[in-house]
Amino acid sequence: MGDGSDPLWASLQRQAVAGVREVDIPARPAQGEQSGQPARRASLAVRFAPVMIPLPRNDPRFTYPLSVWAVYLAETDAPPGIEPIEWMLLTSETV
Repeated sequence: MGDGSDPLWASLQRQAVAGVREVDIPARPAQGEQSGQPARRASLAVRFAPVMIPLPRNDPRFTYPLSVWAVYLAETDAPPGIEPIEWMLLTSETV
């Protein structure tokens, strides 16, 4: 989903960066096939936009689209070999 092929993710990736937030990421031990990661300080680009969630198909409970805000964060300086942080939050709260 976060690869840009989903219209919502792609739309948020095109938004202007509204700010940058520095966060401390704790170390993560290896689990199963996932390798461990050392603790680091990550720089996250913050983007946001109002979005309309279309009506679900074949569900009469919904009669109008849902208006929400999407907040998208993406790590800009992940160390080599570390998967960058990327997540999105949908909220009814105005951003």
